Amino acid sequence: MGGRGVGTNPEELLVCAVSSCYTATLFRVLHRAKLPVDSVTVAARGTVTGSPGRVRFAGIRVSPTLLGGDIVRQTEYETAAHVAHDRCLIGRTLAPEVDYEVGPVRVLAAVALRAAADMTRPAREHEGAPRNDPAEHSPAGRAA
Repeated sequence: MGGRGVGTNPEELLVCAVSSCYTATLFRVLHRAKLPVDSVTVAARGTVTGSPGRVRFAGIRVSPTLLGGDIVRQTEYETAAHVAHDRCLIGRTLAPEVDYEVGPVRVLAAVALRAAADMTRPAREHEGAPRNDPAEHSPAGRAA
């Protein structure tokens, strides 16, 4: 849009504001619905249209990924994602002028997370060797 391409621009900040509001709202909706989740991440994309001088936001799309969820309850997570969409103050405020929508809702089970974490751990030389990792003996290390 004629800038130098350095730093964060106002358009990115607007998309970040919608994404942050939606993420916090979604986490609250999931908690109230008693849907299990370890963490929530949201990918957000803004679409800008128009020629120079007539540039405007055409849409913002949020696509949540729910880590540590119960994949059998996919439909409930999708419902929660749409409830959060409707309750997000910033997205709701923009909606009359900007197409604000929820994209695909991904639910990843806690078991899949543990398997992925196990794959990233370094292999031990001897499987039967005593473990000397202090993190494994701390409450935080055991929870991971």
